[in-house]
Amino acid sequence: MVPVTKQKTPSYEQRRRKAILDAAQEEFANKGYNGTSLRSIIERVGGSKSTLYAYFGNKEDLFAAVVARTGHDDALPELSENPDKLEETLIVFAEDRLKRVLAKQNIRIMRLVIAEADRFPDNGQVYFNHSPSVTYEKLSSFFARMRLLGVLNVPDEQFATEQFIGPLLMRPLLARLYGVSKEPTVSEIEVQARNNVTAFLKAYAPGYRLEQ
Repeated sequence: MVPVTKQKTPSYEQRRRKAILDAAQEEFANKGYNGTSLRSIIERVGGSKSTLYAYFGNKEDLFAAVVARTGHDDALPELSENPDKLEETLIVFAEDRLKRVLAKQNIRIMRLVIAEADRFPDNGQVYFNHSPSVTYEKLSSFFARMRLLGVLNVPDEQFATEQFIGPLLMRPLLARLYGVSKEPTVSEIEVQARNNVTAFLKAYAPGYRLEQ
């Protein structure tokens, strides 16, 4: 009989911290940094300023925590090293990136980080470290392993990563940031991901048999 692993119930402190972050993320996203007050966050979750200070210190530290949590370093899909599943693996990865990066909440935080970059440059670094950087590092490492296995012809895995991510996200991300496009549908994400992966594999794995 396979033993069942019980999931740990979040502690009161963990639940409280999450509630504060949820409220702060909504407040910052809707009102901007200047328009958000600690009082408005407390009104959402209850408690007192002293409680909020105990968890996050001050408004700047709370903002930094929200930015860090918006990152995707704990949510990247696994990249299978099975050569027969290369196309499928990359499509799943591409769909996940499109879904998360172009999501309404992420776009709101990105706009806020950019708007406050002069005053809080460290938050830009925090966001970059927890989002684009981890994506690039994971994909670059995967491409290097696929090269060693003889599956991909990538002389420079970092450049190959840029060739994968750039066409996938640059135009739709700019359109979302400027407010000229809506959040993509599931169908639109699937088409964009498959087209991107097909073009990439034709360039870096010319002998790979693509699914029709």
